Amino acid sequence: MEPHPLVQGHSKKIHATKINSHLCIHLSDIGLNAYAIKRFESQRIRGMWGYVIASLKVLWQNPRMEIEMRVDKKVTHIKAEMIVIANATKYGSGAVINPIGQLDDDLFEVIAIKQVSFIEIFKMIFLHTAFNPEKTALFQTNALMMKSAKRIHFQVDGEYLGKVKEVKAVIIPDALEVIVPEMVA
Repeated sequence: MEPHPLVQGHSKKIHATKINSHLCIHLSDIGLNAYAIKRFESQRIRGMWGYVIASLKVLWQNPRMEIEMRVDKKVTHIKAEMIVIANATKYGSGAVINPIGQLDDDLFEVIAIKQVSFIEIFKMIFLHTAFNPEKTALFQTNALMMKSAKRIHFQVDGEYLGKVKEVKAVIIPDALEVIVPEMVA
């Protein structure tokens, strides 16, 4: 019997992100998805269908946010329906929100969904092709500060944490050591 690939694997250090006072390993966001998570937590239907139902309920109720964002000492004002702080590349659904993410590059990505588009959602879920820059903006950084005049829904790694006016994120290099399988040629 051949050993499990992890037995033949090697250890690798990956970064994490500190967002406000919370450790984030995967993804965090403000806006639409965070609001959908809040709705999902209070409904009876669970699993993927439960999340789809919660998302559809909030899709039309979620106003665009006006955010002042500081990335690498540059201030940007952006209107968005959702802003994702991403270490990882995919949501649990398999939708690729961060096509350039690497867990060991000491950078995280900030993805601003300026306008929800069914074509863009289809591309994220099935095609994994480049975003339309008029609808989605992507930034790479190791530090981020966002401010909103209004309180906005906020979640970290799938846990709804309420509404906030500010989000501060910084990279934590080599935060975790994981075992990864050897690549098969």
